[in-house]
Amino acid sequence: MVHDNIALLGELENLNVEEENEVELFEEPSWTSERGGKVLVNVDSFGAAGDGVSDDTQAFLNAWNTACSTPKSVFLVPAGRHYLVSATRFKGPCADKLVIQIDGTIVAPAEPDNWDPKLARIWLDFSKLNGVLFQGSGVIDGSGSKWWASSCKKNKSESVRVYQVLVSAPEDSPNTDGIHITESTNVVLQDCKIGT
Repeated sequence: MVHDNIALLGELENLNVEEENEVELFEEPSWTSERGGKVLVNVDSFGAAGDGVSDDTQAFLNAWNTACSTPKSVFLVPAGRHYLVSATRFKGPCADKLVIQIDGTIVAPAEPDNWDPKLARIWLDFSKLNGVLFQGSGVIDGSGSKWWASSCKKNKSESVRVYQVLVSAPEDSPNTDGIHITESTNVVLQDCKIGT
């Protein structure tokens, strides 16, 4: 663990963040500057394997919880590694001046069957954040090819059924279409309530 943290020191020095102070050991598994610099929260220190095969979802969530609750922190996805992360919600609000530094590759599960059925249409969901900086030279790989095969643009036999949907817009809403359908066939709307 000590060896890994020494390696992290060089990574932090290369981050393009506001403070350029020296870094010292703070509190496992984070680093900080003694003069109020950035706190480095590395997903590897929370158990992420980074081999592209092992499920690193929980490690990412644990690292997120620490980074989100720590002022001036850097949530780091290190370069040169591949992290398999399933559908996940990263919720705020977070402490001030959070930086999300993606230098490695985050990979989605390749098979749609391996996705969380509760989050079938969401992969990485960041919500309730204010003033957060996303940066880095990494890759976010959605592994979309298996999903494309079942797309209605490729599978022409698919149809659409929308039922028991309630759409309610405030009176000053600039857009009140409700359900907008164009250039479509085999679409059924049932028992929907749309109003302003």
